[in-house]
Amino acid sequence: MQKHDFKNLNDVDRASCKYTRIVGGRESHIENFPYIAAIKFIDTNLLHCAGSIISNQHILTAAHCFYGQEELYELLRLNETIEFNRFQKKINLPTEDVHDILDVILWGWGVTANPIGYFSDKLRQVTVEILNYDECVKVFTHSISEDQICTQTPRKNASIGDSGGPVTSNDKLIGIISFNMPSYDVCPEIHCNIFKHLDFITAMMNI
Repeated sequence: MQKHDFKNLNDVDRASCKYTRIVGGRESHIENFPYIAAIKFIDTNLLHCAGSIISNQHILTAAHCFYGQEELYELLRLNETIEFNRFQKKINLPTEDVHDILDVILWGWGVTANPIGYFSDKLRQVTVEILNYDECVKVFTHSISEDQICTQTPRKNASIGDSGGPVTSNDKLIGIISFNMPSYDVCPEIHCNIFKHLDFITAMMNI
C-alpha cells in the first residue's frame, strides 16, 4: 500500500479505477451512510470509484482505483480536514475478523443493471452473504488469498462504479469492494479484508 496526499476532496476526483456497480439493491440516503466518498474524474465529474472516510483526513479505497496496482487497498490523506456533520463522518474500523459474520452490506452509486446500466444518482445499498474461503476457492476462477472476503448472493452484487467502496457490518468497515467476474450470479465477489491489514493501516494513518 502507498499513501497519497491530496489538498482536498476534489483532488481525489482525479482518480480512475476498475468498474463495479450495485445491482439488485435499494436506494438509501447519505444520512444513512455518511462515511462513503465518491471518487470522480475532476474534469468530467464522472464517477469511477468509491471510498470510505476513516478519519477527518483519511479515505480508504482500492489501490487499482489509481494506478492499476495489484495491491488491495490505498490510503488517501487529505491536507485539509473534513468537517464532520450528519452528511459526512468517519466509520469505525473492525475490532475482530469476519468469522462469525453471515452477511454484509455493500454501498455505492454504480450502475444498477447487468450487463449494461446507468450510474445511479442516488446512493444504493445491497445486503449479500459471505461465502467461506474454502467454498470460494472452489468456484472462483482466479487465485484469491485469505486476506480477502468472498460474497455471493444471486442477482445482488457490486459492479461498475462501486469499486473501492465500503463493505460494512454493524456500522463498521470490514472490507473494500475489489472485483468480480462477468458471470455475476455464478462467481463470487472479492473484497479486501480490512482486519487482516488493520495494524498497517493504522500505522500509516499516524505517519
